[in-house]
Amino acid sequence: VALPALLQLILGAGLIESPRWHCMAGNIDEAQNTLTLLRATDPADDIVIEELDVMLTATERTSGKGGADMSALLRSPTRYPLIIAVTLMVLQQFSGINNAFNYSSVFLKANGMGEETVTLIAILMNVGNVLIT
Repeated sequence: VALPALLQLILGAGLIESPRWHCMAGNIDEAQNTLTLLRATDPADDIVIEELDVMLTATERTSGKGGADMSALLRSPTRYPLIIAVTLMVLQQFSGINNAFNYSSVFLKANGMGEETVTLIAILMNVGNVLIT
């Protein structure tokens, strides 16, 4: 668990911000520099200028709308799907693989398996779960 987090921390310093994010923040020169780096071309290249123009136009078009906020989830076209999704996530916690992991030992012992066998099966299930996820 710690190794992927450590790798992300170390390698994250090499990541660059997206050119669109720079446009939204008003850093047009940074956006152009990032596009130049990503496209491996000259800053005055037509491709960079055209793509930057498209990003600026899209940013200007969406900036007056205020963007989305969390209250939009509770308003009409998204409220009903959100309720369904949350309900399904809650119900999923009471079924499926959670029951297999939580009650497998009890179930196997009740059906006559030995303690060592039950322990081995539990270990293999958990190792499999770690490897799959």
